[in-house]
Amino acid sequence: MHALRIATDATVTDLNLPLTDAHSAILEHVGSADAVDQGIYHRRALMHIHGNGRTLGLPQNPAAWALVSA
Repeated sequence: MHALRIATDATVTDLNLPLTDAHSAILEHVGSADAVDQGIYHRRALMHIHGNGRTLGLPQNPAAWALVSA
């Protein structure tokens, strides 16, 4: 599965996630042990974000939000 990881500093990393355990790989890349929220912004694109990011005070990611909103 093809994915892009967009860091809060707008660094983009091209990823190839395993089809058999993509969810675990997403948890690892998002930095969460168990909570990942998913947003559908396009029929061929999903955005995964840390499910407790606001509570933990994680920084917002304007670059990622702009991309999925375009």
